[in-house]
Amino acid sequence: MRNTQGRGDLAFVKPGTNDARKWAVAIFDRNASPDKVNSFFDGLSRMATERGLDIGSKVRGRDLVGDSHLRDGASVEQFLVREVSQLNEDIGMLFCIIPDKGNSAFLYPAIKRWSHTISGIPTQCLQGPKALGKLLTNPQYKAGVLLKMNLKLGGHNVYMAQPLSIMNDKPTMIMGMDVNHPQPGSDAPSYSALCASLDREVATYHTQVWAQKARREIVTDAAEQPLGEKIRISLRKYKEANSVPPKSIIFFRDGVAHNQLDDVETHELSVIKQACALEGGEAYNPFITLVVVQQRTRARFAVERNHSFENVPSGTVIDKDVIDNAEKDFFLVAQKGIKGTCRPCHFHLVYTDDPSCDVLSLQKLTYELCSLYARATKTVSRPAPVYYAHRAAMLAQYYKGNFKEANDAWETGSMASALSTGSSDSAIPPIHLCEQVANKVYFA
Repeated sequence: MRNTQGRGDLAFVKPGTNDARKWAVAIFDRNASPDKVNSFFDGLSRMATERGLDIGSKVRGRDLVGDSHLRDGASVEQFLVREVSQLNEDIGMLFCIIPDKGNSAFLYPAIKRWSHTISGIPTQCLQGPKALGKLLTNPQYKAGVLLKMNLKLGGHNVYMAQPLSIMNDKPTMIMGMDVNHPQPGSDAPSYSALCASLDREVATYHTQVWAQKARREIVTDAAEQPLGEKIRISLRKYKEANSVPPKSIIFFRDGVAHNQLDDVETHELSVIKQACALEGGEAYNPFITLVVVQQRTRARFAVERNHSFENVPSGTVIDKDVIDNAEKDFFLVAQKGIKGTCRPCHFHLVYTDDPSCDVLSLQKLTYELCSLYARATKTVSRPAPVYYAHRAAMLAQYYKGNFKEANDAWETGSMASALSTGSSDSAIPPIHLCEQVANKVYFA
């Protein structure tokens, strides 16, 4: 792995590019003082330059200031469309200073909806009480902001330096899929996301999101499930980037319960195979590996030292005694325990026809992918493509017009829903991500 290395221990692996060379600030927090705003961005610009990220310069003139008339998402969208157009300059990044989450239930979703589906301009939201308050001079906070900015500008924070045997010598596309469900009792649509890697380093992704019937995890009706078309688009994007289609597809599927494993193999695997045949013809027959990722497991593992129990080391694999199916599933504790007991992820090898995909190779690859989550500087609990799909599916709910975020809805993520089939009356709105957004890790 390589992290933010290169210029001492500070520069990004691949700095992003602000093609427009300009950026602007929109202020939605009435308590934000101009002096503190200027102080924060002076410090952020200096740190970006030190790390090799040239974000350009701020547009001349005033900041965009949202007033008290912005009372819903539609008015926020109209404000951004109007004010950005009046800048008379193209911008490659818009910083938005917002109040804390409790006072901006409609604001953050509206900003992301404008950014991802209307303008294509990347946005970086900053909570005023943090950025302009106690963390104003905190370098660690600014470093975290830069991690996200670099991804949104097309850069890489971390990548796989040496592909493992399971990927070696053949073009390999790694995909992550997740579904975000509405809260219980709601007939709002569920939202799915598919993230597909486009390079050997597993750092560049193309993302697609779509809506489906409420609380439907696996849709068996092909007319209701656009997964096949989304996979075909991913194959096309991979071929455009590499001049050849992938010879191996490793598909990580999140949010599936134990009693749905057979459904995944029966229905979603057939969709993947059919999509490959339709896109590449009868002669195109890539290896396919399908892995289900389960996060909500009750299993916990610890080691005993000096008559007390401690978290197992990062990278611990449990593939004996307590697993369901020998040679087919394993628990992995990828993250380092900081507080409390680590929750492992449970991985099920549902299907593979790749002769190089033995369980040991899959375990190693899975752990490596847990180290590639570019929003963090530490190894996380699940593979990066799955985590990215989780983020993208969560943000997709914001694209529904005038969405307002519930107080307890932040990062609720996916959950398996074996019993609920969803409402047939739910409106399923189409989602159109801006192309320049879909080709970057915009959900950082």
